[in-house]
Amino acid sequence: MREYLKEFTLLYAEDESQVQTKMAEYFETFFKKVYCASNGQEALELHQQYLPDVVILDINMPKINGLEVAQRIRKKNSRAKIIMLIAHSEKEFLLQATEIDMSKYLIKPVSPYDLKLVLNKVASELILTSNKFIKLSEDVTYFIENDTLISKVNEIDLSPKEQKLLSLLVQKRGTCVTFEDITFQLSLLVLVLTMSLLAIAATSAMQQLPLLTVRLI
Repeated sequence: MREYLKEFTLLYAEDESQVQTKMAEYFETFFKKVYCASNGQEALELHQQYLPDVVILDINMPKINGLEVAQRIRKKNSRAKIIMLIAHSEKEFLLQATEIDMSKYLIKPVSPYDLKLVLNKVASELILTSNKFIKLSEDVTYFIENDTLISKVNEIDLSPKEQKLLSLLVQKRGTCVTFEDITFQLSLLVLVLTMSLLAIAATSAMQQLPLLTVRLI
């Protein structure tokens, strides 16, 4: 499920530089873009500038603590998925944190297993609320932007006609698709492919023309 995060951006706020660098490298393997902040004020500024889809905050940060940052972000952005990082000694903040509508909180130091679970949960939530995906079944998701079909973690190979047909059905979802609609779309595809092949053939012929001229001379 985490592979779907490549369509989304992350704001990661952590004041310990070594931890931030290490975790940012890890997050960059999943997200389209990762914005890093070293304190609460910087986190708010980056959020205002980029409006990331996911926000991961250390609750104990300089200038403005993570809880207040999350509260301010939530007032302006109801869609962002917020994950809070807390230490065992900071559990008293959890009651306040539950009022912010967070996706999850994690106890530091965070185990790789728990982090993967949270990222999978966030990916599932983003898919359900995003206009970039359509969940066709429990295991199959359709990527609107590139006409890609994913079954769990594997991409399903589709022929050009299958891609065109699926795209048509998705565009017309909720309405009746006629046989004429389907044949028209497929005929357009055939026309485009034919024109592409003719263009390739013409280009190849033009490239051979100087060679033929030299031989004639």
